[in-house]
Amino acid sequence: MKLFQRPLALFTAAYIAGIICIVQLHISPVIGFGVAMALYIAACFIPAGSGQRILLMLVVGVFAVGLVRTMVYRHVLYNDLSRYAKGKMVYVQGTVDSAPVVVKNGCRFVIKASMVEAYNREYAVTGRAMVTLYRPFHSNTPIQAPSYGAKVRIRGRLQLPEEGSGSGVNYKAYLARQRVFSEIAAVAGNCYTEPSPKWSIGSVAEGFRSSLKKQAYSLFSPLHAEMLLGILLGSYSALPLDIQNAFMRSGTMHLLAASGFNCSILLAIFGYALRRLSTPKIAVNILLIGVVWAFTIVAGAGPSIVRAAIMVTAYLSAYLFWRSADSLNTVLIAALAILAINPLQLYDVGFQLSFMAVLSIILVVPVLQHHVLDWLSPERFDERIGGAPAVYITMRAAQCIVGAVMLSIVVGLGTWPLTATYFNYISLVSPIANALTAILVILLTITGIISMAVSAYIPAAGQALAAPAAFIMNCMTGVVTSLGGHHWSITAVKSPPAFTVMAYFIILIGVLEFAYRKTAPKS
Repeated sequence: MKLFQRPLALFTAAYIAGIICIVQLHISPVIGFGVAMALYIAACFIPAGSGQRILLMLVVGVFAVGLVRTMVYRHVLYNDLSRYAKGKMVYVQGTVDSAPVVVKNGCRFVIKASMVEAYNREYAVTGRAMVTLYRPFHSNTPIQAPSYGAKVRIRGRLQLPEEGSGSGVNYKAYLARQRVFSEIAAVAGNCYTEPSPKWSIGSVAEGFRSSLKKQAYSLFSPLHAEMLLGILLGSYSALPLDIQNAFMRSGTMHLLAASGFNCSILLAIFGYALRRLSTPKIAVNILLIGVVWAFTIVAGAGPSIVRAAIMVTAYLSAYLFWRSADSLNTVLIAALAILAINPLQLYDVGFQLSFMAVLSIILVVPVLQHHVLDWLSPERFDERIGGAPAVYITMRAAQCIVGAVMLSIVVGLGTWPLTATYFNYISLVSPIANALTAILVILLTITGIISMAVSAYIPAAGQALAAPAAFIMNCMTGVVTSLGGHHWSITAVKSPPAFTVMAYFIILIGVLEFAYRKTAPKS
């Protein structure tokens, strides 16, 4: 494995150390620069080879970059909208900067502010605010949420976010990671919208999302439509709470969020189609990158799907630069790119879970594949089965089932300390639930997309093709509710101490290093 013999791993660790020094250890930028300069000067006098000295100096330089970038990102500008957040009613003008999300009795979105009217004057401002539009009291009329990219003028109460949220999450810190330092509470009737430009990317994406929702509701029941949209676009907030709880308790909630799993399905579908058309590999990779980013924009460009898109782009771009793609380096490049844009993503739960899950798959699966999947390979039984198709198919099916369960266990191996730390529970049925639902999600994605695409041109044929998708969703709901609907589906745990989590990962890396050395071919 030789994880830290890779320069990119050292650079990533140094950059993360710079972020931690500013945020976690509360080291001032002056002290941080002093430490970086001292390390840099010390590196110049270390008796080592020129290559090692240059590498050490680069690592110290990346550490300093992490300090500077985090300091700049955390700085609040003097004319930020939050400067006027006094809990009073104001007028705020700006542009909708995120896809609206349905919440209880209303909707929520981020606004990029350009002007605020307060104290009987108008002030030019910058910055972003979280807007919550509430449905008027005694009204059952659905809220007409503004589209992404639309210009709006809102009259509401502008205030600073509170730290607590009732769920153990620091809501103020969560918003600050997105450079959102204030929030606005308003009644839906006090939001005045101007149409967004026809040519904007946001309006096009919003139009495509609206078309998908319309097609889904015309083909399926409201529950099935929201489930399909949750899997395709990650918008699961409209699902009933009991269904959401069943997904959560079974450890399959990630299937209802636009993430790397959705990207892998899209890559498999479009990659297979392009290869069948004998498309050159360079063109295939460029088109797949375009497909992934188009899906990312349509899905609302949430943090999880953006992380996945960056990983896919880094992996597919290697061939374009005549390089062989290395999975571990791809993950490190994606992490550095995301943290360069937003260093506070390091403290985002989704960031930590997604990268630990991917790293677990990359580092652990090759070892288990050598001992488990290769042993189940049908090729090992060629002489015994004598070409019998039934036995071959059986072995291949067993290999797929064992591989799916193994993948779920591997992901849990790398993420359970984080799940226990942040959510104080561990799902006991997650491996089998993920193995079963992952197969159903693949089938649902294919049948759902085909039925909605056909329905746009031939409604009757679309209705006929929607029946298999509805059956698959019924199966998925049955699996999730049967596995996640029991008191023993999860076990409550206390948040482990930080040093325990660190010790766990250090031991895990040590075991993997030993396993890699044992399985490495002898020269």
